[in-house]
Amino acid sequence: MEDIDRALAAVKVWANRLIDTSRRNPLLYFRETKTTALLISKQDSLDTLLEGKGVSPSDLEGLPLLGEGTRSAEEIHGVFRNLQRRALLDREEKGVETLALGIGFASWDPMDGGRNVKAPVALLPAEIRPVAGNLELRAAGDPRVNPVLLYVLTTELKAPVDKAQLVSALGEGNGPHGTDEGLDLEGMFQELNRACARVPGFGIERGAG
Repeated sequence: MEDIDRALAAVKVWANRLIDTSRRNPLLYFRETKTTALLISKQDSLDTLLEGKGVSPSDLEGLPLLGEGTRSAEEIHGVFRNLQRRALLDREEKGVETLALGIGFASWDPMDGGRNVKAPVALLPAEIRPVAGNLELRAAGDPRVNPVLLYVLTTELKAPVDKAQLVSALGEGNGPHGTDEGLDLEGMFQELNRACARVPGFGIERGAG
């Protein structure tokens, strides 16, 4: 029995090492860019996506751009195109779907004093497809809790996060994908804020990206 316990512990350590917690991982360090990442601050557009409907570049026109003015519909179309190409490449080369919309961003004071954490709280699988000569972003699956964020909070920061409550707030498995049926984002954010009250500088920024 002792050998089995030792083996299971070794497997757990090995599995944890596979999780990238470096600043290269956008699931912990999301960063908006001019050409490959958008920060969606329009609540009506986010609501549209959560209802299972699509949004076009013109719907998102006027989004702030890195504190340097706003994005045009043409610029957003370019970002959509780049994201679409990257998702297609990952699907063909790795056999995985990597395009997802992060909802809500958790941050806290980094222990190493480096760039601040900005981790999506929930992940909504998404797709970008051509519609009437344009491109459209829409949901392509059920929202789920960001597993890398959950790992860091519970394992590295020792926060008493109740995963079951987060899953319940997201309504995982309830209703068709891409809908807001059973979805309680504020409930999820409140649960995280409660669990992480002792994590220095912890907070949640609304928005998606």
